[in-house]
Amino acid sequence: MTPEPLKHLFRSIGMEFPGLSITVRGTNFDVRANPEDHSIRTMLLRGTIEVRRPGSAPGTLKEGNAYIFGETGQARIVQLKDLAGQDAWKNNEFYFDNAPVGAIMAELSRWYGVPIKCPDDFTDPFVFTGSRNQPIRSVLDQLKATRHFNYKITRDTIFVSR
Repeated sequence: MTPEPLKHLFRSIGMEFPGLSITVRGTNFDVRANPEDHSIRTMLLRGTIEVRRPGSAPGTLKEGNAYIFGETGQARIVQLKDLAGQDAWKNNEFYFDNAPVGAIMAELSRWYGVPIKCPDDFTDPFVFTGSRNQPIRSVLDQLKATRHFNYKITRDTIFVSR
């Protein structure tokens, strides 16, 4: 059974995953619910995590694994490529290692709560590390200084272009 605080979290962002249960045992982990694609991702850096779904055998994550569960009910366990950057959020940092610009903009949009429009084909790999404590304009200016893209702010939306 999913604990009530998690049920409340999922409902508050318009997501429900009936019967999904995550058991944590002495770990360093992160659980992210993504309303854009209606998925939930559990990343394990240290320790063990057991994930249960009704009608399925429990899955146990090993260090460096992620469990990804989507809206369609399909689930998979994947090996994380870069453990060093997976817990940057704990230090209040952005950490992107060869991430597509679109993925970076999606994370900035979620973090700052501002719509960011980025071309779908903007998949250039990008490396960036920065503080989550600074204003979004500062982060965008740092990214823009690399000359990989431009941006403009119109009303309440940020538009990114090449």
